[in-house]
Amino acid sequence: MQLFRPMLCLGLAAVLAGCGVKTTAFKSVDGRFSVQTPVPLQEASVPQDSDLGMLMMHTLTGRGRTHVFSIMYLDSPFNLEKLPLQAEYKALREHLVSNTQGTLISEQEISVSGHPGWDLVLRATPAGQKPERFRDVAVIVGHRLYQFSVEVPVGAANEAAINAFFQSIKIQPAPPPAAVTGPTSPEGGNFRVLAPVPLLATVKKENSQAGILTIHFFSGSEADASYITMYYDSPAAAGQDPAVYLKTFADHLVQSSHGEIKSDAILALGPYPGREVIFTYPELGTTFVSHSRLYLAGNRLYELKITTFGKSNLPPEAEGYFKSFIITAPTNLPATAAPTPLSAAAEGTPVAFWSGPGGFSVMTPAPMNTTNTNTIYTNNHLSTSHEFLGVAGHRQYAVGYTDSDNYDENSNYAQQLAQFGSDLGKKLGGEAKMQQSVTVMGHPGAEFLITGPNTVTKARIYLVGQRSYHVLVTAPKGEENPPAAEAFLDSFSLLAGESAK
Repeated sequence: MQLFRPMLCLGLAAVLAGCGVKTTAFKSVDGRFSVQTPVPLQEASVPQDSDLGMLMMHTLTGRGRTHVFSIMYLDSPFNLEKLPLQAEYKALREHLVSNTQGTLISEQEISVSGHPGWDLVLRATPAGQKPERFRDVAVIVGHRLYQFSVEVPVGAANEAAINAFFQSIKIQPAPPPAAVTGPTSPEGGNFRVLAPVPLLATVKKENSQAGILTIHFFSGSEADASYITMYYDSPAAAGQDPAVYLKTFADHLVQSSHGEIKSDAILALGPYPGREVIFTYPELGTTFVSHSRLYLAGNRLYELKITTFGKSNLPPEAEGYFKSFIITAPTNLPATAAPTPLSAAAEGTPVAFWSGPGGFSVMTPAPMNTTNTNTIYTNNHLSTSHEFLGVAGHRQYAVGYTDSDNYDENSNYAQQLAQFGSDLGKKLGGEAKMQQSVTVMGHPGAEFLITGPNTVTKARIYLVGQRSYHVLVTAPKGEENPPAAEAFLDSFSLLAGESAK
């Protein structure tokens, strides 16, 4: 189970000084590490989206004439040193290889300041550039992941400078992130739980057919298990049978993990209906067992989850964790936020919607609103995404665009479009199959059909310079309404000036 998505941060450079290496001692108080660096380091902190909410990623970068040195550290809600280290290392290694589109040359398990780490060397050829060599030292210290990296053109490496950088790394144990160590009873959460480990609070926003959801996580781990309490409020819950809603969510948990159900049972917590699902799933050579209890209080869904690492039996503390959970009040959204009744007419007469900053227009049968604007730092690139969403009846109409200097319409756009489709399929919990190539005002695109557990999405993705667009219609299986979907997709166009990107 990949509990975090490690980021490879590139940047920085070494100054070569004859046969010697001139370095300067650098110490980070907040980062709790020191290193000898040949160049000044520039610090930045960027929120990083993850499966457990927004986490803060800290980067230090500096660039020289040929070499690039970088440092990144990120705190996880889980004590990473107590998780299956080989599984986490495999996730990191595969991410680095995929991220650089490179080849692993060597790998070595190491120890840095008494903490587990790995030293990897890769070779890659970025599009339109000369072959480069990457060396990455990753270290896990409690809740914190460190990555120290060097990037240099093949054949131009100053081994003395590189070795001086890596051999000088010293790390002090960092305290765990601020977390609740006693009973967790957050303001507005309407619940109370007593966990056997400290819980760290994080929040993330996610699109759904009911609009944007704000998901609250409280998570932590011990040697052989992780604990998560999660909740969100959804207008859709008010319009469905609670048993059906809980069953649908339980099925989604299993299917999204490609798991195998061991048991699935109806339960209740006082007046609140619930469901318990236990399933196993393999990932990175380890079998994980997930025990989830779901409860619905008004339109608020709660999930308590314990995941064990390769063990089918729950730790002794698990039953106390489950039994300690109480719901103090149901939650109901204001009447103005109530969902469209399921019996409502489908779409209205299409009207024009356009975004000046987004540079597009579309004819939509459902009023569209901005649901999400998100800036993330990935692979040493900043990406800014915008989402617009309209819901009518059972169908959802959406347009989104992302700007990133990592995109390039003129460089292998087919591969980029295929990756965009795959990423969108994972986000929607389904499999994306490319149907055909499409264009918008001469710019390349592709049409995908994404089939999820209960929904079907038809999407068109375009690449315009360093901007990607996705235009999609999502509906329950059997209610796709192809004519309306086709009309919406066909109406998407770029505004004047956007075609020149």
